[in-house]
Amino acid sequence: RSPSRGLGDVYKRQIKGGSITLTDGDVNVFQNLQRITFCFWSFLRVIDHQYNTIFYQSGILHFFIDKNNMSFIVVLGGQIMTWDLTSFVDIWKHYTVVIDYSETDPLQKVLLFINGVSQGTASKSGTDNTDVAYPATTDKLYIGSHDGTQIGFDGYIDDVRI
Repeated sequence: RSPSRGLGDVYKRQIKGGSITLTDGDVNVFQNLQRITFCFWSFLRVIDHQYNTIFYQSGILHFFIDKNNMSFIVVLGGQIMTWDLTSFVDIWKHYTVVIDYSETDPLQKVLLFINGVSQGTASKSGTDNTDVAYPATTDKLYIGSHDGTQIGFDGYIDDVRI
């Protein structure tokens, strides 16, 4: 039984000890979008491994929590955005990641909200992402794993909406 987040037992989809894979037919609907939003609930357990992947699509995006540095990281192409986190283990939190490909300021291209509160400007490294829309791809989008087989997230991911 998963930890309660105060909303009863109504869940859209819960990932526990596994992952969901969206194939090219599923991800084709994202192509050419100028703005895309990822929303999900997360309950990260006391973790043994450093990186906990939430979303991964090869060469396009990677969202993960870095336990050792207590940070939420979004990799968008070659651009790496990092936000500091506090108290993210053993508690339900709602995350919203907004990617606005039309935004020309690299620091405003990716926005993070936790429990409805903006996390402000991220620190940035890597190469600026210059895509103007979600790239066309046939690569799978993994939720809760890096490649569908590796343990990528130690906890629960619930009510995923894209």
